[in-house]
Amino acid sequence: MVDPAQLGLRPGRAADAEALAQCYHQIRAECVPQIPPSIHDLESIRTYMAEVVLTTQRVTVVEAHGELLGFSATRPGILESLYLARSITGHGVGSRLIDLAKARSPKGLECWVFQSNLDALRFYGRHGFIEVERTDGSTNEEQAPDVRLRWTR
Repeated sequence: MVDPAQLGLRPGRAADAEALAQCYHQIRAECVPQIPPSIHDLESIRTYMAEVVLTTQRVTVVEAHGELLGFSATRPGILESLYLARSITGHGVGSRLIDLAKARSPKGLECWVFQSNLDALRFYGRHGFIEVERTDGSTNEEQAPDVRLRWTR
């Protein structure tokens, strides 16, 4: 377990693509069945991180001792991703990432969460997000039912 005091946040950079892909891939695998397995292989995730996430989204990396342990990715008004290694959940780092995302989008913030991810739904609820839409899964690649959440100041 990592000491929460050792966790640092920093902007993501192009050199993080490999570590972001590994982190995402591992966290998604660890969270099945709470969230559906990723339908993408590691190579396609790496390409997506390098060519899309790191070039079109504002990425914040969570690390300790040079090891990437989580990240968030935002666009104005949208929280695209928030993934944390299990070893650092429950220590306030997710809240720090949410607070940062809210500060960057003070008029409001939306995100999508799988309906099966009850921990995430409770987490976002504690941070003032409310449900605004439910789908049968036809709107995402995994074809899994999800929920659109919104936070407004």
